[in-house]
Amino acid sequence: MGTHMPERKAPDKTKPASPPKPQEERPSDLGPVRVTLLGDDEMPTASLIEARLRNVRQLYALSFILRVPEVNGIELIPVAALLLSTNQNADLDDLVPLQLQIRAAGSGTFWVDFFLQIPLHLPSPAEMHQWTEWLKNAHAALVHIAGICGVVRTWLKSRVGKKPASDASPVTQLMTQIDKLQGATEEQKDQLRRAVMRVLLTFDPTALQGPIKVRPLKLSRKKNPGKKKR
Repeated sequence: MGTHMPERKAPDKTKPASPPKPQEERPSDLGPVRVTLLGDDEMPTASLIEARLRNVRQLYALSFILRVPEVNGIELIPVAALLLSTNQNADLDDLVPLQLQIRAAGSGTFWVDFFLQIPLHLPSPAEMHQWTEWLKNAHAALVHIAGICGVVRTWLKSRVGKKPASDASPVTQLMTQIDKLQGATEEQKDQLRRAVMRVLLTFDPTALQGPIKVRPLKLSRKKNPGKKKR
């Protein structure tokens, strides 16, 4: 007695094959950004380059936390303000999840090409989405800082005296971002403004020879307390 084998159905060729699932794209760096550290009239000493590199890192960190005020559930504005209130030279770069890296440096008018990289291992799609958003904001902050470093000395000179701040330079934009912070106290905003001005004034210390008006923050040389107005 023979064994009955069930008939196999031929595959339905009319049914379209399901498209392959797209692989989750890993975010990548958005290309290097060139930042000018020194002017043509400045001597490229190691100490000055070191100071300017630190200035760029601080400006980048400040610009980033203004764009991304919360990282992994931690509010960065109060943390930054607290650090600055206890130590005005606090390194804010540690608050940013994306660190600056140097790809190239040039001679002459000294410049540096900075770029951003994310960690090699991002296991979950949610993490990749989060890091992509951070990367976009970090790159925008870096482009902003490149613009600031290009015009900062001119901006400082234009602030000497009582000339109103009516321009839309990258420096003014940064100050405006601080003014418009949501949920930050005036004391916290003031700490951020002062941190920005401390960094900017290292680009042109001669600006301290006259009063600099930056609403709502004013910086001026202290008058001799022994002299009284007549």
